[in-house]
Amino acid sequence: MKHWKLLGGCSLALLSATAWASEPIGDLDQFEARYIACLESELANDCLDKTFKAHALPWSKSSYPKEVTEFVSTWIGEDEVYKVHPIETKTVGVLFEKRRYLIERGTGDLMLFSVHFRSVKGQWFYVNLQFSNDAKTLAAVTLDTP
Repeated sequence: MKHWKLLGGCSLALLSATAWASEPIGDLDQFEARYIACLESELANDCLDKTFKAHALPWSKSSYPKEVTEFVSTWIGEDEVYKVHPIETKTVGVLFEKRRYLIERGTGDLMLFSVHFRSVKGQWFYVNLQFSNDAKTLAAVTLDTP
């Protein structure tokens, strides 16, 4: 009977250790500088994937959607990223933070980029990324009237 309890305790310890395998983000501003540099370098060497993958919310099922890189890479195409413009940082309590940016290509086209973070026990993890080049979404941000 004692062996079953010991085995159950070890199993529970192993499961909880794997649930918290994600590495927390040390400093959000330094982390932001890394992913902005990655975007401005046109996603060189899968840097966006590498930047976010290890810092996903611990219980998140997918650490980083590969489709994100493909979507942004297709949008950039043969053009270049001129600049990533920070436009908004919104914090809810000390638990959530959303940062939004406009990515400007060399042709002047814009794409909206949002990153959502979550604090767990005082440590930051990324929750998700959102990219959109939809005219209606951009109009709400750029004060453009339809």
